[in-house]
Amino acid sequence: MSVKKSLIRFGLFAALSILATVVVVSTLINPVSGSSSQYRAVFVNASGLVTGSDVQIAGVRVGRVDSVELVNNQAVVGFELESAQRIPSDGRAVVRYADLLGARTISIEPGQAEHATGNYLSPGATIPVEQTQPAIDLTDILGGFRPLFDALDPAEVNELAAQVVQVFQGQGSTIESLLERTVAVTENLTSRDAILDQLLNNLDRVLTVTTTNR
Repeated sequence: MSVKKSLIRFGLFAALSILATVVVVSTLINPVSGSSSQYRAVFVNASGLVTGSDVQIAGVRVGRVDSVELVNNQAVVGFELESAQRIPSDGRAVVRYADLLGARTISIEPGQAEHATGNYLSPGATIPVEQTQPAIDLTDILGGFRPLFDALDPAEVNELAAQVVQVFQGQGSTIESLLERTVAVTENLTSRDAILDQLLNNLDRVLTVTTTNR
């Protein structure tokens, strides 16, 4: 009886292991639904992008990264895109943070409206480095807010950190709204003035760094 129970337990363990493996592999492969077209984009820095990273348009997943290679000291990223999606000839490929853990995505964005040509890249085309942008330095930016984070509880830190990332990636919130939120969460802090002074000094440095890197 004990042998039979052991075999049953082993069988259940093996089945669960296989199921877990299938789920993990499917997650890593992360295929694009339907037919797709291949493109490439050249970045000065593609840190954080890996095979399987999402490619998005307007925040919706429409593709995945297939390869990341170093060519002539530049990162050449190959990716596939749903065939129904098209990239404007003056479109931009921007690396953005997918979450606070460091995962990245590529966001395909339209070019400047005044320069729009109405033309689109053909499948197999390459987005030149002049039309790409690497990810912001999240460590440097969040480090600038360290004096404030140290004085807040974890829930407030997570909420504020998410807003900080959105602001510096140009998604949704503005610098003004971020400052308003910062002032609000410091209302009850005893060292409020000192924290705000240090934060403003750090923010000035962070803005300088992110501006020169864009």
